[in-house]
Amino acid sequence: MEQEVNITHQGISRAVELAEQTASLDLLRMVDSTIDALLSVSRTFDDGTRYVEEMIYKIKKKTVTKGCFLDQDDRAINAFNRAEEALKNILPKMLLKRGSIDKDAELSQDNRHDLHDAYEAWMVSASFLSEALKEIRLCIIAHDLEAEDFDTCPAFDNAEDLIADLHK
Repeated sequence: MEQEVNITHQGISRAVELAEQTASLDLLRMVDSTIDALLSVSRTFDDGTRYVEEMIYKIKKKTVTKGCFLDQDDRAINAFNRAEEALKNILPKMLLKRGSIDKDAELSQDNRHDLHDAYEAWMVSASFLSEALKEIRLCIIAHDLEAEDFDTCPAFDNAEDLIADLHK
């Protein structure tokens, strides 16, 4: 025989309370997982920034040898540019997400504060990485320009001679 459920005001109130607690736990899990993900990506960006900065240091210390290029076909420069563009492209989306934090009535003040901090950490880390990517591109370009052997390049007295040489 099935046990009869006592449907009273107190019973319904208790069921509502349990449902709200469950929803609250789900919200906390979502907040925590968002914060963890943002901070994890921030740490990855920070690691990338440190690595790129080490490479910049080594490039600046490197003795330039004529004809020896770091990136003759611009593959590295283009890859760094694409990475920087990806960071720039995602920034507006992240700003919108951060802006929606204060509009969510379900979030507590502590949740809002923690989420703002996590988004801020992400943005600062992304900014430092973006700047490092820009700087390494400039260092490689400067190095490779200095490595050009302009002494072996012919000098042209006029535009016609230059154009003729380009068609060879």
